[in-house]
Amino acid sequence: MIESRLNSYLYLWLALGMFVQLAGLCLIADGSRYATFVNLLLFLPVLMSLCLTRAYRLIQWDIGSIFVAIMFFWALGVSYWNPGSEEHSVKWLKILLQIACYLVAIMLLLEKEQCFERVIGAFVAVAVLFAAVSLIANFMDHGNLGYRAFRIYKLGWQGLADFKNPIISALYYSIALICLVYLFLNHKVSLPFAALLVLAGCVLLAYVIYTFSRGVWLALITAVVVLFILYGGRKSLLAMLLGIGAIGVACIFFWGQLHIERTIGFSLRDVIWAEWLNRFGTFWLAGAGAGAAFTICIDSVGRCFNQAHNLYLQFFYEYGIIGIMSLLGLVSFLLMKGIKLRAQPIARLGTALLVFAVVAAIANYHVILVRPGVYSMTFWLPVGILFSISISRSIPMQRVEEVTA
Repeated sequence: MIESRLNSYLYLWLALGMFVQLAGLCLIADGSRYATFVNLLLFLPVLMSLCLTRAYRLIQWDIGSIFVAIMFFWALGVSYWNPGSEEHSVKWLKILLQIACYLVAIMLLLEKEQCFERVIGAFVAVAVLFAAVSLIANFMDHGNLGYRAFRIYKLGWQGLADFKNPIISALYYSIALICLVYLFLNHKVSLPFAALLVLAGCVLLAYVIYTFSRGVWLALITAVVVLFILYGGRKSLLAMLLGIGAIGVACIFFWGQLHIERTIGFSLRDVIWAEWLNRFGTFWLAGAGAGAAFTICIDSVGRCFNQAHNLYLQFFYEYGIIGIMSLLGLVSFLLMKGIKLRAQPIARLGTALLVFAVVAAIANYHVILVRPGVYSMTFWLPVGILFSISISRSIPMQRVEEVTA
């Protein structure tokens, strides 16, 4: 009885922590305060669950877990032995433990899938609110909604919802939009509420469009199409038509300025990637070191960069052949697992989010072994969801003793 009550309290604690980790990126302006809240509200109850209720017995090990273990142990080894590593291995040990706790938190929360969906729904509601207010505030500051009149990445008030970079804000609100589409497809809702969800989706889509992050646009479209395919049916078709209509309206609105994208080109990414290939022989085996900067200066534009602008190239650069193989192996296994278990609605969400992460990684983010934030959320949230679908959805958290008997 006492253990069952303890499980319930810990679950509510975990749910609050997951909401803070997701929505707190908008609600909490100070980064150190955000980290403190995540540590106390998410990671601490995970550790207590593992120690006090033996919740670790719910974790089912599979090939994906092996890939993660290889990645983590290799990254820790590189951080210790490779002199090119950014900082001491203690920092990397802390980061890897946080990621492991994050994955376990998702597994524990998904023992009650309906409650997990409420957390996702609350996160989406916060994201929609801040997206709407951010759009209004930026329009008022710049006076028009013209093409590239501004690239949105912050609310502009008290440091709230300030992502420092339009690509990062595009990643965040794209994840919220994918989750919103999932909630729309996964539940029967009344017509007024469906109209409200459509309006919310348009707000998030408008925000992502005004980040002018083309790689994120592509990743978002790919992920949502995958979600439509996994669901199928008339509702999915209707949602797809609504999405096409919204994108079509945006194209018509900006038709006269679309030629600007051709002049922007690859934003120097092709030059950076070519230099990565030129240096391939210096790092391919053991890597340049954990957190090592891929530094390149381009004289023609007078700019220097410290990363490869591609997750796969940067990860290969830092951790060598073993690191990149563990990453690609993990992604491939989880995508196949999500497709195989697509009958479970939560697997469809995890697959769509992972597709988004995989496509966006080509040009829009470069690191995943990092403290809680948008980059870790982009990659590890779908990984945690797809890990969890190997655990029986019908067994509640409080029955851990029965499961392991």
